[in-house]
Amino acid sequence: MDQSVIKSLKGRYRRKMLTELIETDGKVSIDMLQAVNFISKAWKEVTAATIQHYFHHAGLCSSQTVEMDQFDSKDNLPLSEWISQFNTPDNFNKDLQSYENIDEDVATTDSLTDEQIVDLVSKSKENPNNDDEKDDQVDEAESPPTIQQALDAAKLIETFLLFNQDDSTTYLDMNRIHKIIQNKYWHSKKRQTKLTDYMCK
Repeated sequence: MDQSVIKSLKGRYRRKMLTELIETDGKVSIDMLQAVNFISKAWKEVTAATIQHYFHHAGLCSSQTVEMDQFDSKDNLPLSEWISQFNTPDNFNKDLQSYENIDEDVATTDSLTDEQIVDLVSKSKENPNNDDEKDDQVDEAESPPTIQQALDAAKLIETFLLFNQDDSTTYLDMNRIHKIIQNKYWHSKKRQTKLTDYMCK
């Protein structure tokens, strides 16, 4: 059961990865922050109905407790089938099956002999700071966007929705986001008061 939920999570994560690659024409370099962000978003998309479906499939609950109509069939949709719905470059459609099953044969557990355990412990005692050095070697995270960049992006998206969105609520939601960013922008521009400003002239 847990493997099915993990498979659902992986599928959604990989779709986000492919989406990012396609949207940037393969010119993006996924760093640790983006990967964690993708996983976080993917997990939020795994619905309670999906988890219930796998509980039911494993025989851990009765069919009456599972709302099968809410189960998202996208969870079981292969990447190659999912991406075939869209007009994408040919190079993204190749080897998707291999990408989807890339970690299928990866060993997640291993049985060590007594000699191997002793050897590992001995090496860790010889190089106690080795792990710390590896932890320090972290990829440089992409710098966050500036308030000016955020404001420009908000204006651009708001204009896009004005001409391309039939649902007015989406445009209004974006308008609220624009106002929040705009308020932060003007707050950052606010002149800092001085002590002399409070003195009578």
